[in-house]
Amino acid sequence: MDAAGGDGPHLQTKQESAPLQSLRGRRARGGGEGGREQKEGRLYESENHARHLPEITVGTVGESFDVRENGASAGPQEQPLTEGTLATPPAWDSTLCMAHWGVPELQDEPDPNGYVVYVNGREQLGGNKFLVTDGIFMAKALGRTFVEYPVKDARVAKLEDASIGLGAYWDLSELCMYHRILDLTSFRNMMADGRIPPEAFTTIRSDTHEVLLRHATDEEHIVDMFKDSDKYQVIAMESTWKSGKEREALQFLRPNPFFVGIVRMLLEAQKDWETGEFVAVQWRTELANGDLTECYKEVKALVEEQRVALGYGTHQVLFNTDLYGKTSGTYKASAQAHGAAVLDLINDDYPQALHNELHHFFTEIDDSGVRAFVSGLAVASSQVMIGSSLNDPRTKDIPDAYRCEKPYSGYITLITEWREEILHKEPETVVRMFPFEYPPPSETEEELAPQPEPEPVREP
Repeated sequence: MDAAGGDGPHLQTKQESAPLQSLRGRRARGGGEGGREQKEGRLYESENHARHLPEITVGTVGESFDVRENGASAGPQEQPLTEGTLATPPAWDSTLCMAHWGVPELQDEPDPNGYVVYVNGREQLGGNKFLVTDGIFMAKALGRTFVEYPVKDARVAKLEDASIGLGAYWDLSELCMYHRILDLTSFRNMMADGRIPPEAFTTIRSDTHEVLLRHATDEEHIVDMFKDSDKYQVIAMESTWKSGKEREALQFLRPNPFFVGIVRMLLEAQKDWETGEFVAVQWRTELANGDLTECYKEVKALVEEQRVALGYGTHQVLFNTDLYGKTSGTYKASAQAHGAAVLDLINDDYPQALHNELHHFFTEIDDSGVRAFVSGLAVASSQVMIGSSLNDPRTKDIPDAYRCEKPYSGYITLITEWREEILHKEPETVVRMFPFEYPPPSETEEELAPQPEPEPVREP
């Protein structure tokens, strides 16, 4: 029996619902219906899968783009690009997900086993993927339904503040392979008509850096941790920090394929970028304490080295950086102002690096989370990615690491993962922007390090 009272996943439903097939399963089988195939160094959707993506009509630079779900194109539009009309995926519907788990009635009726929902989360995009996997791990352990989180500007939001849900960022049909999920709209409807009243909620807050789920390594830990919450219909985790645990659900967490389709079409509209033939620079300067103008000289030298080696023109360079506005929610405006001179230098050296079809699309998107997915997948699509803050937490403890960059960025880690796992780029095509030597291990670390066994003494 399923935890919600059903008889578990229906095999027939799993076979007929292409969106619910595991992404890893499709990849292992080499594509198939609803799958993906690799051509000419970029990601293509198969014909069956592509019909689920919106069509996008791309005009000249400076015009906006019109996305129509029915595949019709309306041509370049006069009105500005706005959230919810052009760049945000349609609201996710959990009907197929509930049917997959054999409990279709839970789409419209309250789950007698209750719910888990996260609200007002602490983490930005690079970290909130762990809030997602922590939450669905918790829901599965407790036998409760996982509720699509409300999101706004790359963070988990308050229920009353967000106009979009988690499905606007991540592929929840894929995540449903791990555990059942209820869409945000259906959950709100049951709240509105009183079937989930305010007194049904218990709110568990995390107002410090203490991470509640850090030590919850198995389902027994979760059950024991929340045993006093059994009487409540909804467990709302508020102001929660990520655990950082690499949980099983991470393998099902992928960007909404809507964004893959948009990026593919935008690249096709940019001259000479169609098959990823450009160098992308992902530069996170937040917390940098050095002279960014001097830092840019190092960046330019590295860009030129890669560009010339590939035989690209100066128009085949993309910069994605927090030096311009509406990027990181934690970036101080005063610090950003100091980067204006660097933006001028970039514009002089690479006129299309900040003025191209991609930038004209995603810089007008209201929600910074949606913008981060589009821009991040664009960077991941490049032939060579030059990145700061790459994938090593040790950089946090090295003073020189703060000279030109934020020492460690979960978002850039996320982009490199997308690059390898979704776009199938080789790790060697990612270049470290500001290389430096790590300090030698301490004496304690050296003592603890395993020592090679001595060579056996041979008899003469």
